[in-house]
Amino acid sequence: MATINKTSKDKVKEKGKTPKQAKLTDFGASGAPQQASDAAEVSNTGDATVEVTLTRSVKPLDRDEVSAILAAIDGLRTEFSSKVEGIMSVLTEIRKELTDCTEQVVQAELRIAAVEDDLAKLNAKVLTLEKKNAMLEGKVLDLEMRSRRNNLRMVGLPEGAEGSDACTFLENWIQEVTEVENRVVIERAHRVGPKKDANAPPRTLIMRFLNDRDRHKVLQAIRTKRNIFYKKQQVRFYPDLAEGVLKQRREFDSVRQQLRDLGIRHGVMIPARLIVTVNGETRIFNTPTEAHVFTERIKEGKGDHARQ
Repeated sequence: MATINKTSKDKVKEKGKTPKQAKLTDFGASGAPQQASDAAEVSNTGDATVEVTLTRSVKPLDRDEVSAILAAIDGLRTEFSSKVEGIMSVLTEIRKELTDCTEQVVQAELRIAAVEDDLAKLNAKVLTLEKKNAMLEGKVLDLEMRSRRNNLRMVGLPEGAEGSDACTFLENWIQEVTEVENRVVIERAHRVGPKKDANAPPRTLIMRFLNDRDRHKVLQAIRTKRNIFYKKQQVRFYPDLAEGVLKQRREFDSVRQQLRDLGIRHGVMIPARLIVTVNGETRIFNTPTEAHVFTERIKEGKGDHARQ
């Protein structure tokens, strides 16, 4: 039993405070709670003394209670161990699957890297082949144009007018209508395509001169005369151009139409270049884009002039 005496001075300090209660729960060595009972007796003798008496009593555990607690702990330990073993086995399987997935991802990355490298090489080869193909197409087109250099196309000549010997007919008739000094020599001449019915327009006739000088001389004479007729039937002459060159020339059609609307003199040079003459100045355009930009500038200039 413990007794505490306090003076009146100490009593004043303790005024307004709540008396503290002692903890009544303790644990023994086995971890089981011990029962405790506390009693406090407070006696006041005037204003001078306060006595507090705390009494504790602890009841020890018997053998059966300790055995039951230990058995419960062993059961928890066994159950926890079995659950941990199950968790560890699952974790082992997950780790194995992750390892397999990692290996597969690494292999996939290696294969993808190899494919990307091959693709880069193939792209480089494709670009090289495209350049070579474009160069070869240009060469083939140039060779085709050179093979057609001595040719002229004649449109509008009635079917059968050339008779059985087209070369002799053309040599005589061309010299007659063009009035060239020397007789030209036609190496070959033939109609294009199968023969049509009587109501269809006449087929185009292609003639090949022996040399380019005769062709150029005849073409100049035809341009000078402008209109050539065969028995009151107008006949037109054109250079014999390759399909690739005709395709390139068609790209200038929209620009040429704009130039016609503006009343600007223009023409197409062999193989496919646009020549434009404005205010006595001649310009040559190799691409339709350049010609289109030039035409737009002319339109803007005329629009500004009209507003002024």
